[in-house]
Parts: sequence; C-alpha cells; structure tokens
Amino acid sequence: MDTKQFKIEEFDYTDASYADCVEINNLHFELYPDTVDDWKRWDKVRDPKRYFKRIAMRDTQRQKLVAVGAVGNVHWGYHPRKYFVDLTVHPEYEGQGVGKSLYHALRADVEATKPISFESHTASHKPRGIRFLEDRNYELKTREYASRLELDRFDPTPFQAYLERVQASKIEFINHDELQRRFPDDWLRRLYEADSEMAMDIPYHEKPEPDPYEIWKKRHEDRPNHIPETYLLAMDGDEIAGLTVLRKSGATTDTLFTGFTAVKRPYRRRGLAMALKVANLSYAKANFRTEAGNAPAVMTENEENNPMYTINERLGFVRQPDWLVYKLLLVEDEQAEMNKDE
Repeated sequence: MDTKQFKIEEFDYTDASYADCVEINNLHFELYPDTVDDWKRWDKVRDPKRYFKRIAMRDTQRQKLVAVGAVGNVHWGYHPRKYFVDLTVHPEYEGQGVGKSLYHALRADVEATKPISFESHTASHKPRGIRFLEDRNYELKTREYASRLELDRFDPTPFQAYLERVQASKIEFINHDELQRRFPDDWLRRLYEADSEMAMDIPYHEKPEPDPYEIWKKRHEDRPNHIPETYLLAMDGDEIAGLTVLRKSGATTDTLFTGFTAVKRPYRRRGLAMALKVANLSYAKANFRTEAGNAPAVMTENEENNPMYTINERLGFVRQPDWLVYKLLLVEDEQAEMNKDE
C-alpha cells in the first residue's frame, strides 16, 4: 500500500464521511442499501455496554474515504473480550493492501484487552472477502439464506386454509398501533418481552442475549422505516403469540425488508407463522408500490437450519447470495477463558 496516498484515520462522523462510507457499503451489499440517516441512527442507539470504534482509510490525493471498518463487542454471546471486526473497501481500491492495513489497525485497537475471538461477515458471492477471512484462519460458523419474493408474482390463494384456520380459532391478528390502543399503559413492555422471548430461539452459533429494555425501547421508538400496518401480531387474548414485521427502506421503494417473524413455542406447529406471513404479504402487495408502479419485492434471511426458510420457499421466495459469519478463536478453551473474567 502506498502510505503517501493512503491514510488511516478515526471516523469523524461528518456528513461527508458518512456519505463516503454508505456509498462503499452499498456497492458491496447492493441488495441491502443503506442511507446516511440509517448509519447515524444506528450510531445514536448503540448499547454503551458494548465497545465500538469505526475507522476509515482516506485517499489523500482525492480527499475521499475509500474503505471503512469497525471493531466492537459482538451482539450475541456478549463478552467484553469477544469482538467483531468488519471492513469494506471501495471496489476501485481492492487489491492494493488497503483492506489488509485497515484490518491490522482494527485488531491492534483492542489487542491490549487480550481478545478471545473475532467474528466477521461477508457474502457467498464475494470470493475476495471469503478468501481474506479464510487466509487468516477464520472458520465459517453461521450461514444465513437470503431470499427474495417479487410480490407481483405472489399468489396467496393456495394458502387461504392457514388464514381460515386462524379465523376459526381464538387467535386474532392485530397491528402495532392496535396493540398500543389496547394496552396503553404497558404495550411497549409487552412487545419487548414477547420479542425477547422469541429472539432466544433464533438459530445462531452463539447464545442469544436480548437487548436491555431501555436500549430496545430507544431503537423501537426511533424507526423512520417502521410501517405500523405491517407490524403484525398474533394475539391469544392478552398474550402475543407470534409476530411478523415488514419495514420499508429509505434508500429504495423497490424492496421491503423482513424485520422478524417468530411464534412462541406453545403456539408452534399450528400454521401460525405461515398465516402471519400470508396476511402481511397480501397487505403489502395490495398497498405498496415502487416508483415504477409495481408491487415491491420482499427480502428476508434465515439461518440455514431454520424451518422458517422452508415456509418462505413455499411462499415463493427465491434464494439470493448467502450471508456468511466467520469466527477466529484465539484461545484453546473459549469457555474457560470467559470464566476467568466472571
């Protein structure tokens, strides 16, 4: 790498720097475009318990950021010495040592804490990213199947029996705003507890850890892409039995994104997840349009062993490039090392 041309610097949180980094991100992960506002909001609602630092590489000749990276405590399986490290390089600057230098700087930032492990992610259609991690002895731990449904092609007719079964039961579907109207004093706490309970069953290579209520609340209340009508809840009397969520994007009208679909354990194997998704997708097909006037697509992700992927396949979702989560273990006995800090 030409050290005269490229300079590593701490991210300065200016609009110009955000714009450069979002551009880099969107060039790599085109199916999941972000906006500057997205990045600003994520930075504002981070959990202060978890360490986080972002750095960038600047092309001093063009005065433009050409790579961005971050290091911080992992979200699931939290431990103060377990980290993620992610970096993205502008395609025009790949192969020049930029990513390698940024990676070393990110690792060095936390080296004094004696890290137990690092995690990083890439996608199955990014051979350079896969090679970068595997060359550094990272091992693949979780594969998530991304899939996409073109709502114009979605036909809910074959799935009406699932909706009829719900209608014949004591289960009722309501949306986010109706939950708030019914339970004005504690609706948010009810939603948090149900969300946290169901999140514990998401398949992953680390043990899930729900966000603290105040952090979850802050994130829930600051969501410009929230659509109340497609935050759909299955209610058994006063209990939230399941939910499914679709959100919009500030970057495109072409795609809606699945936030979460889950059913509590006592309510599974009744077709409830399928009914929730069919109801939500039908609503979205009827009520949302792209700039071209078509119904949007819907993106979702499922860990490869998650039964929800089979449901999505039946609904017509088509598999896209996979999300890949890699891990580098730096100690012989991870649990023993974690126990030392308790």
